Order: sequence, then structure tokens, then C-alpha cells
Amino acid sequence: MQDLLDGYAEAGGEPISAARVDFWSMLGSLKWGVMTMGMYASFASDPSAGPERGVIGRRLSETEADIVAIIERNAA
Repeated sequence: MQDLLDGYAEAGGEPISAARVDFWSMLGSLKWGVMTMGMYASFASDPSAGPERGVIGRRLSETEADIVAIIERNAA
């Protein structure tokens, strides 16, 4: 990732820290997690709404894995 950030700065963009990118990545992942929980909640209250909502709700674990990976990367 640092190569991309360095290339962006060399091309004339304002330098961006890797920590800032990680912050926004974590926030985006958290937003996706909240959305998947909402879809699962709608499926749990009304299964006739369609099984795809339940399936998308199962993807919450991806959010957890993404956030843990970012935290571990920054703790090192």
C-alpha cells in the first residue's frame, strides 16, 4: 500500500498517511457490517422477504476479520 501512497504523492497529490487509509478502510468495513446486520434482522423478522437477506447477513464475519487485520497491522 505504501507504494501506492508514495506514487500518489509523487504525481502531485497531497501525501496521505497509511494510518488515514486504515481509518477509512475500517470505517467502511464497519458500515458494511452494520448494513449486513440490518439485512439479517429483516430476514429474521420476515423470512418470506427472501433468503438473500439471510445470506448477506452471514457476511458480518468478513467485517470482523477486516477490522482485526487492520488493528493487528497497526499494533505491530
